[in-house]
Amino acid sequence: MSIIHNAKSKLFILSWILYCLVSFQNVYAVGAAGCGLGSVIFSDNRWWKQILAATTNGSTFSQTLGITTGTSNCNASGALTRYQEQKDYIVVNYVTLQKEAAQGNGETLKGLAAVSGCEDSAYQDFAMLLQTNYSEIFSSNNTEQIVESMNFKIKTNPTLVRRCLTGSI
Repeated sequence: MSIIHNAKSKLFILSWILYCLVSFQNVYAVGAAGCGLGSVIFSDNRWWKQILAATTNGSTFSQTLGITTGTSNCNASGALTRYQEQKDYIVVNYVTLQKEAAQGNGETLKGLAAVSGCEDSAYQDFAMLLQTNYSEIFSSNNTEQIVESMNFKIKTNPTLVRRCLTGSI
């Protein structure tokens, strides 16, 4: 009876490992196991470490949390992360950004373009968009409203929509 029990245990473990490999193979690749707590603990890309990473990710549900919050190596270009970066950048640089957006030029404005995921070659269009829509974008001192208004303007601009990766909630 113990031989049968032992075989069932081994079969269960093997099935669980295969399940994890199949279930998580296409998720937000860091290694084959994807992002999550497993990718932090087992960062090497050797096959056996990726099995352990996938098992850890699957059993702790850390991958979902990591993708949502942009943690545990899940920060490639997450919209939530970019949105938060935009908000943080505006809070820290609010007064200077207001002035530079009104003028349509400046280093802090260039930094906002970078935080917004804009290519370097898109900066002039980005600056012009903020200058042209200044009264709408900066109509409030509420950071979330500023970011949402700015991202809406970028997404409705045929040039910038292809050249900037804006965040959203």
